[in-house]
Amino acid sequence: MKKIFGISIFIFLLLNTVVNANTKYYGRGDLQLSKSTVDYFIKYIRGERGKRPSDFYVTLDGTNAVYWFCSAASSCTGGSGQQDIQACERTTGKQCAKFAFKRSVKWKNGINPGKGKASRFTSKMSDEEMYKKLTELGFYNN
Repeated sequence: MKKIFGISIFIFLLLNTVVNANTKYYGRGDLQLSKSTVDYFIKYIRGERGKRPSDFYVTLDGTNAVYWFCSAASSCTGGSGQQDIQACERTTGKQCAKFAFKRSVKWKNGINPGKGKASRFTSKMSDEEMYKKLTELGFYNN
């Protein structure tokens, strides 16, 4: 019984560490996205030719971004946060943080909860709906 309890605690701690390791790459604080970055985010949300959104990284000033797709939704786990941030920083020449995972905005700014329906986007939303939602979440101020 003690072994089962010990193994259960070990597994819990291991899983908790993995979850916390991934969340450290998500951005926090105020962020204003430029119009071109919002347009790029809309392109990411909609996906392309059978590919689904995986990870969206944005520069801390909101002017540039990079994203990745998954070829299959069921096996979409996202990439290595550290490597993705390095790739974003090499591409943009600026500091980056993770903005969204799949179709959910994870960046916490005091308005966005980072989870649930309030943070979720769909590919069927119009451009105007996405602009409005990003404005309501505090990420876009035209």
